[in-house]
Amino acid sequence: MHPLFTQAAEITHDVIGAAIEVHKDKGPGLLESIYEWCLTTELQLRDHVVQNQERVIIRYKLTDGVSRLILPGANLEQKE
Repeated sequence: MHPLFTQAAEITHDVIGAAIEVHKDKGPGLLESIYEWCLTTELQLRDHVVQNQERVIIRYKLTDGVSRLILPGANLEQKE
C-alpha cells in the first residue's frame, strides 16, 4: 500500500461528504461557481485548507468554429 493512501482516503472521504452536504442543501441546477463556493466553504468548516482552481485555456475544435473555453485563473496574456 502506498504510504499516503490513508491520508488520501481521509481527504477523499471528507470531499465526498462535503459535496453530498452541498447537494442536499442546494439541490441541482445552479451554476458551477456557486457549487464551488459552497464546497470550498463546507470544506473550510471541516478544517480543510482549500486552494482555488487554476485557470486553464482549452482549445477545442478551432477549425470547426468552436473557439476556446477559458476556465477560472487563466493567464489571458499567454500567446495563443
